[in-house]
Amino acid sequence: GTALLYSTHIGGKDLEIGTDIAILDGNALVTGLTYSKEFPTTESAYDRTCGTDGRCNPVSGVAVPDAFLVQIAPNGSGANDLLYGSYIGGVAYDAGSGIATAGGHAFVTGESRGAIPGFSSYAGSDDAFVARIAPAGNGAADLVFGTHLGGTGDDLGSGIAVRGSVAVVSGETRSTDLLAGTVTYGFGGGLNDAVIAPLDGAGAVTYAGFLGVAVQDYGRDVAADSSGAAVIFGYTLSLSETFPITEVAYDPTHIGDRDIFVARIDLASSKPDHITYATYLGGVGEDDGLRVALDSEGVAYVTGNTESAAYPTTPGAFDLVLDGSRDGIITKLQVALPPALRLEKSTNGLDADEPPGPY
Repeated sequence: GTALLYSTHIGGKDLEIGTDIAILDGNALVTGLTYSKEFPTTESAYDRTCGTDGRCNPVSGVAVPDAFLVQIAPNGSGANDLLYGSYIGGVAYDAGSGIATAGGHAFVTGESRGAIPGFSSYAGSDDAFVARIAPAGNGAADLVFGTHLGGTGDDLGSGIAVRGSVAVVSGETRSTDLLAGTVTYGFGGGLNDAVIAPLDGAGAVTYAGFLGVAVQDYGRDVAADSSGAAVIFGYTLSLSETFPITEVAYDPTHIGDRDIFVARIDLASSKPDHITYATYLGGVGEDDGLRVALDSEGVAYVTGNTESAAYPTTPGAFDLVLDGSRDGIITKLQVALPPALRLEKSTNGLDADEPPGPY
């Protein structure tokens, strides 16, 4: 339709960036990062203070951001639309990148460059974090669990999905010792690997695996299907001779400088590294994968952006040509059964039409 049903700002007096959104009982749950010490929080929220000093712990006069979590009811009732607002962070840089919901709780992942108070397992440098928050207005008790996921290198949580009581996190790491003792298949080498890690309802990591080889591999998002299998999505500079593309794949060949990858991981499978399906997706230019969603049949819908004039499109799709220097893309791909490219839509932009990433 043509009607704008609801739209609002959310923020304080400085910079805010919203990075991901989920739906809880018809309300919007949003995460991102804020530099504002006046960011709107609600009474008895988990954390109403930016940083540890209430001023976002400025360094040389420049504030350091916290992640945030807000719940907005699109009712048109002004300030009453804000049902919940909270910071997530400590003394250092913290940013929310991905959000999911289950059982009335918000599950947030992102990046922390310092230990977040009340969170476990900070390893140093940049760590991924995962927080499960019940937006009930019970103060610190709203935090069901909070944990860092990290090693001696830099680590980032970029996407999260929940199925039952299991939260599955995707991201990327430069830590060869990330989650040592838990990782089933190891660091592939190169600058960084994509990573996937399921956590149980109490925040304990039950499994972890790297996805990548000797170049650079980036895990940007994850979705979980009804069987509990996870589809991890991102992009890679790794060539087809080494990246774990499966025998049955839509595109087994790395074509450009940077190709999208889509991989399905099923812990119940006996296939190598539990990877039941993995494919490249792209053309001769740079292709970036940013977000993925699954429908009830386990079909993947992915979005990102491309510089490739030959990015695969399907007959009759909305836009079959690269219109600008970089276009957004929407692709529908069957990943649980023999692969078939169902639909692709390239946005009709005159310049760089790039969906926002997780930062």
